[in-house]
Amino acid sequence: MPIPLGVLAVAGAGGGVAANSFDLLETTILTTTTATITFSNLNSYSAYKHLQIRAVMKDDAGSANLNRVDMRFNSDTGSNYTYHYLNGNGTVMESAAATSQTRLQFFDVIAGGSDTYTYGAIVIDILDFSNTSKNSTVRSLGGGIAGSERDISLASGAWLNTAAITSISIFGNFNYASGSRFSLYGIK
Repeated sequence: MPIPLGVLAVAGAGGGVAANSFDLLETTILTTTTATITFSNLNSYSAYKHLQIRAVMKDDAGSANLNRVDMRFNSDTGSNYTYHYLNGNGTVMESAAATSQTRLQFFDVIAGGSDTYTYGAIVIDILDFSNTSKNSTVRSLGGGIAGSERDISLASGAWLNTAAITSISIFGNFNYASGSRFSLYGIK
């Protein structure tokens, strides 16, 4: 049977990951607005080579615009992150890169505004999260709709530290709205 198009095909092409290699480790579904979502004690997932976060979310800002997702590892607030992204809305493309940052940033993936049913979505791969002989790298695909904004974003980055990742904090310059969902998967 051929690999289906979509996420599994992309994952399979990127390293031979089979569909049954993804295990759901934990899920957080917000029932109130929350500023930061944290996955901790990740050292207990040593049976996995990579981690993946799948999230559907919106902010509680009330304005019809798109916002970014920020991420830190092990509560590290130093200038130890680098990232670059490509973002587009069907008409305009933009790209940027940054070094010596205090967090990873994933752009234009959070839906905002008064539309109760519109959520942004993102899939973030955290590669070799427990390997202590190299820096940890991430890649993401996300997008959202807010008012007249409709964007999709590809991003990647690195945490310039060889420590094993034991916690992941996801935040932004807003609160995540009730109903937002964050799931952590392990990849063997």
